[in-house]
Amino acid sequence: MKDSNSIGIVRFPASSAGAGPLENLVTICDSIKDKVYVISGNEAFEELPESDNIEIFRVDHDKGSNLTSRALKYLSTQAKMTVGMIKKHEVKDYIFFWSGFLLVPLLVGKLIRKNISIALMGKPFGYDSEQEEHMPVVQLCFSLSDNLIVYSPNLIEEWGLERFKDKIKIAHRHIIDFNRFKNIKKYQERTFDIGYIGRFEEVKNVRSFVRSAPHLLKNDENLNIFLGGDGSQKEEVLDFIEKNELGRNIHYEGWIEHDNLPQYLNDIKLLVVPSYSEGLPNIMLEAMACGTPVLISSVGAVPDIVEDGENGFILEDNSPEGIAKRVNEIMGCDEEKMKEIIENAHEMVRKEFNFESVVKNYRRILTEIFD
Repeated sequence: MKDSNSIGIVRFPASSAGAGPLENLVTICDSIKDKVYVISGNEAFEELPESDNIEIFRVDHDKGSNLTSRALKYLSTQAKMTVGMIKKHEVKDYIFFWSGFLLVPLLVGKLIRKNISIALMGKPFGYDSEQEEHMPVVQLCFSLSDNLIVYSPNLIEEWGLERFKDKIKIAHRHIIDFNRFKNIKKYQERTFDIGYIGRFEEVKNVRSFVRSAPHLLKNDENLNIFLGGDGSQKEEVLDFIEKNELGRNIHYEGWIEHDNLPQYLNDIKLLVVPSYSEGLPNIMLEAMACGTPVLISSVGAVPDIVEDGENGFILEDNSPEGIAKRVNEIMGCDEEKMKEIIENAHEMVRKEFNFESVVKNYRRILTEIFD
């Protein structure tokens, strides 16, 4: 017998970086449904909210030491997740929180007549096409699903989802804690003129941000730059800073825990997000909540959120020279205009990304999908 007021969430076991997105989705569904059944594991599992309405089927994943063992362990993990779906036969409605290929549970789920929607966390394959060989599997999974849930309309074209347009629903699961992320330091009193906070990976384009510094210093040799994060490009970034004698201007903080983000965002006058690809970046929304203007690449859901010169700034050219040129333009912005932009961003994020608004929209989407 179908339990019409229950829902299942399937998320491939993930590191702590995936904990926040999963926690948000589970919390949202817990506010809508009487029972939430979660199939996931690893560090992402540790941050799930405690509730009598949430039941966990834990599946941890070990990557393996070589190509063969990785493939076998990957299939083994998917098989275990599938067992979790079969065991909970009364749950018929599932959201697959997409962060990789879940073909095995998806195929079996459809065979045993589960209603499966895929909620995309990010672009379904690599921004630089390095994963394009997986495209047929991605397309198959999307074809088998009943619905796709994406953050914003702009992503339909950017992520190549036009052929699935009839089954796409628009909803985000981004919830900002406004008790923590708030404006606590006046804009004029902030220490750093510009800053970057995030992963040091190719897709985030931190390399161009750091390489923009010499161009910026030609205009203002006393510019204070904040740099926070870690990743595979850390040594390259720090080496560039040292070789170009930028240590006087660039303060490197290292990785910043999420709980400490508000204090750092409140000490930056302009946050630069020069990514090549994004979904809907939390750091952008959290900065806006802290009264920090954002200069961000026009990718992912950004064009549906940011109006250039109204509630933020769009970065059309994310090369080092392009970043420097745009930053210099913004730094010459009239004080009253900047105040207006900060207020507009703060008002928008409080209206669209509070808990009640997010739950209301997801409730509507789940009603359309499953009822």
